[in-house]
Amino acid sequence: MKASRIINIIAALVMAVALLPFVPQLATEVRADDPVYEDINYVDADGNTQTANCRILTSSDEAIGSEQGQTEAWWAVTEDVTINSNDLLVGGKVNLILCDGVTLHVNVVDIIDKPTTLKIWCQENGTGKIVTNKPQGVLVPGSLVLNGGNITHKGYPGTCCVYIHDSGTFIMNGGTVTGVEDGYGVYIPRSGTFIMNGGTVIGDGRAILGPVINNSPGTGWDNIEGTGDGTPIEVSTTARELSYLRVQIIRANYEIKASADPQAGGSVTGAGTYKAGQTVTLKATPSSEHYSFVNWTEDDTVVCETAKYEFTASADRNLVANFQLDSHMVTFVNEDGTELQSGQVAYGETPEYTGKTPTKEADAQYTYAFAGWTPEITKVTGDATYTATYNSTVNKYKVTFVNEDGTELQSGDLEYGKTPSYTGETPTKKADAQYTYTFAGWTPEITKVTGDATYTATYNSTVNKYKVTFVNEDGTELQSGDLEYGKTPSYTGETPTKKADAQYTYTFAGWTPEITKVTGDATYTATYSSTVNEYELSFDLGGGTLEGKTGKITVECKYGDTIKLPGAPTKEGYKFLYWKGSQYEAGAEYTVDGPHDFTAVWEKVETSPKTGDNNQIIIWHALLGGAIIAGISILIVALKKKQQ
Repeated sequence: MKASRIINIIAALVMAVALLPFVPQLATEVRADDPVYEDINYVDADGNTQTANCRILTSSDEAIGSEQGQTEAWWAVTEDVTINSNDLLVGGKVNLILCDGVTLHVNVVDIIDKPTTLKIWCQENGTGKIVTNKPQGVLVPGSLVLNGGNITHKGYPGTCCVYIHDSGTFIMNGGTVTGVEDGYGVYIPRSGTFIMNGGTVIGDGRAILGPVINNSPGTGWDNIEGTGDGTPIEVSTTARELSYLRVQIIRANYEIKASADPQAGGSVTGAGTYKAGQTVTLKATPSSEHYSFVNWTEDDTVVCETAKYEFTASADRNLVANFQLDSHMVTFVNEDGTELQSGQVAYGETPEYTGKTPTKEADAQYTYAFAGWTPEITKVTGDATYTATYNSTVNKYKVTFVNEDGTELQSGDLEYGKTPSYTGETPTKKADAQYTYTFAGWTPEITKVTGDATYTATYNSTVNKYKVTFVNEDGTELQSGDLEYGKTPSYTGETPTKKADAQYTYTFAGWTPEITKVTGDATYTATYSSTVNEYELSFDLGGGTLEGKTGKITVECKYGDTIKLPGAPTKEGYKFLYWKGSQYEAGAEYTVDGPHDFTAVWEKVETSPKTGDNNQIIIWHALLGGAIIAGISILIVALKKKQQ
C-alpha cells in the first residue's frame, strides 16, 4: 500500500512538472478544427435549470480552459467522447456540463495547480459520466467542484477515483464518485481538503482514505456522517457507500496564516504549518509609534484582543492582526470661532469636512461665499484646527435722487464705498408767489455708499418783488415802486386830494383795497370821505316885511335839501308877485343846489279908476309890462352868474 502510494505521488509530480511549460497556454488553447458552440441546459446549485453557451468537447481536445477574453469557460459533453491523447488537462476557471446518457472516456483528468477550478454540472437526470483508467483518475492540485453527474475509476486495483493533492480542494455538492476493483472513492494522502455537502462516495476498498481518521493515522472511513460542525464521526467499518450531507476531513497538518491589516500598520510572526494538537503562538507588532494593536480576527470575528495569541492547531486558520493609527482631534471652526465639526482622525489620514457648507452673515459692505479652509487641509500629524475662509463680494445698494416734491430724477445701483454722483439735468422748482428757487444741492449731504440712500434736491429761495402802485381816484398815479413779498407797502407822497363839487367837499380817507403785505403786484386807489356842502340862501324882501323882518333874510341849507320857500312878504301899496332867482311862488318847494339869492318882486297896487277913466288903466298896464321885462332881464343875468 505504501509503495503504491509513493508511486502515485511520484507519477503525479512528474506529470505536473511536465505540464508546467504548457500552463500559460491552457487558457487560450486553439484546436485545428473550428470549435462548435451550443446553448446547453444544466441544473444549478439551487436545483433550477439554467442555460449556458458552451464549447462542445471533442475527441481531439487535449486540454480545456478559458479562451482569450474569457474569465470563465463553459464546455459540454453532448455525446460519448474518448480523448485521443487519453489525458485531459484543465486550466483556468472551467465549467463542464455532462449531458444525460453520455460518457467521457479519459485516462486522467488533471486539474493543474491553483487557481485552476473545474466545476462539473449535470442535467435533469444526472446520468452523464466521466470514466477514468489511470491509477489516479482525477488529479486535484487545484479545485474540483462536483455539482452532479458521475465520476468512475476502474482498471487499477487499489487506486483511487479522486486524488486530492496537498494544495487541492474537492467540494462535493452532488453526484457520485465510485472507486471499483478494490479502489478508493476519494484519497487524501497528506493535507488536501475534501468537503462533502451532498452526493455519494463509493469505494470497493474504502470510500475515503486519509492519513488521520479520528486522530488515528493510517486508517480509513467506510461510512461517515457529517455532524454539521466539520467534526467526523466513525459510524461503521462495513458499509461501502458514503452518502451524507457534509464531511470535513481532518488532516495531520494545518496551515496557519496570519496577516496585518493594514499592512503598513505592523507585522506578524508565528504563521506556518503546524501538526494537529501543536501550540501556535502568533505575535503582532505595530510598525511605528503611530500605530496601535487592536485585536485578532478570523472571518471578521474577534478571537483575541492581545498582541500575543496562543491556540492549539486543529484546523486551517486565516487570522488577521488589526492595527489602527493613532488618532488626533481635528476641529473645523467658522471664521468667528464657532465649532462646526470635530472628531478623532487617524494619523496620516486626510481630514474631511462633512457638515453643511459654512456661512458668514453679510455685512453692509460685503456678501460672503465660503472659499475653503485655512490652513490648507493636510494629512493628520497631530491635533489641528481649520478655520473657514470666505470670498467677499462688494454689496451694491440703490441710490436714488429725487426732487423736493418726491419725483424721481435718477436711480441706480452702486457699490459700497463709492461716492454717488448726479448726472441728470439740474433739478428745478417752480417759483411761487413769495419765492423764486435756485438749485442748491442735495440733502442729506452726498457721502460714500453704505446702504440704500435717497438724496433730495434742495433750493435757495429769493424773495420775489412786486410792483406796488398808488393812484388817485381818477387813476392818476401818485406813487409806484417794487417791494419784496411779505412787506407792507406805505404811501410816502403828499396827501391825495379830490376837487370839491357842488354837492360835496372831499377829504382823503385811505386806500382801497386795504393795504396788506405784498403777495403780488398791487394797485391801491385813494378813497375819500365826502361832506355835503352847505349853501346860503338869501331872500331880499325888496323893502317888504316878512314875519316882522325887513331887509335881507339869509338861510343856511345843505345841498340837495328840499325846502319850502318863505311865504309872500308884504309891502304897503304893493302886491307880492314871486321870488326872483328863477321865478318861484311864495311857499314853493325848492331843492338846494348851491347858493341862491331870491328877491321879492312887487307890483304896485293902484286905486281902482273911476268909471270911464280908461286912460289910467292903460298907464298901469304899461308899467306892469315894463316891470316884467325888467324882472326877466335880472333873472337871465343871475343864471349866467350861477353857471360861471
